[in-house]
Amino acid sequence: MEEQEFQCELCRGPHYTNLTLLPIVKRITDGKAEPDDANTIAEVIKGRLTERYITPLLYLQNEQESIVSGFIIMTNMCLLIETLQAFREGVKSFYRQKEGKIIESKDGKDAFINFLTKYQTSLGEVTAEQAEDFYYNIRCALLHQGEVANKWLLKHIEDGKGTAIEWGETKKLDAPHFMEKMKTELEKYTQELPKNQELLMKAAEKLNHIIKNCTISFKLKIKSK
Repeated sequence: MEEQEFQCELCRGPHYTNLTLLPIVKRITDGKAEPDDANTIAEVIKGRLTERYITPLLYLQNEQESIVSGFIIMTNMCLLIETLQAFREGVKSFYRQKEGKIIESKDGKDAFINFLTKYQTSLGEVTAEQAEDFYYNIRCALLHQGEVANKWLLKHIEDGKGTAIEWGETKKLDAPHFMEKMKTELEKYTQELPKNQELLMKAAEKLNHIIKNCTISFKLKIKSK
């Protein structure tokens, strides 16, 4: 039986599938990149992450503002942070398996903390202690319990500066402002990508993992029919 060729949409704008992006990724990882390849990769990553994590929230804000909570925004932003960091590090995922079960590895926490302390600049300076506080009491609390924890409040910060995080005994997090900061971080990353060969190689490695996952998922789907 002839093996079927499967197209998985990786990004709508610009439109690329696993089949159309794979040759570009391969050229980069083989050290044979063409002049426009780096810019294409940057555009695909920006488009993919924007349409998956940011655009739906902007749409809801415009069309159904009453149902857009800070909890929805921050859950998406935490996912965006880890995905963006996975591209930066070129890793398949921040999870590992033990006895057939997927469990979170320490690397996942480290990646999140590294983003807040080393790479982002839009949120202001964040210490390792503050980043760990954010990881456990925002990221983990939202994903596992649907709420923030340990003296964190999701609340608008009215300082006229667009501040996203206000540190103190009671910590405030302005979700819409945080999303704006993350849009800036995504823009900065994708602008830096074509100029930084190491960063570009890591991004290509990550995209290669994604393309392989599309193929595996398709084969499993065909096998189950």
